[in-house]
Amino acid sequence: MSMDLQKEIEQLNLSFSGIRKDDHDRKADNIKSRIYLMKQLIASRPQSGGRGSESKSKPQIVTKDTRSEMDDLRSKLVPKTKSLPFNQKDMEDKDADAELKRALDKAFESI
Repeated sequence: MSMDLQKEIEQLNLSFSGIRKDDHDRKADNIKSRIYLMKQLIASRPQSGGRGSESKSKPQIVTKDTRSEMDDLRSKLVPKTKSLPFNQKDMEDKDADAELKRALDKAFESI
């Protein structure tokens, strides 16, 4: 069947060159006939990918590293923390509790 269609298409192709240049209607009919035959030829071929057929290759899943991207965005959006109102030297002294209380009071006053 497909060989017959291919032969008809080839015959129409050869006869196209024999049509006079000013006979536009016959040229259009020739082209329309070839298009119709080509559609039939394509329709007669078995189609892959129909129901019940297995795919030839699995589609590859592209993953992005969204976690690192989100961490970068989060670090840009979160304001920088203020430095603590006390330093490490204050904590090393004997009266670290008193210094801690003073630092906490100072921090609460600034809020």
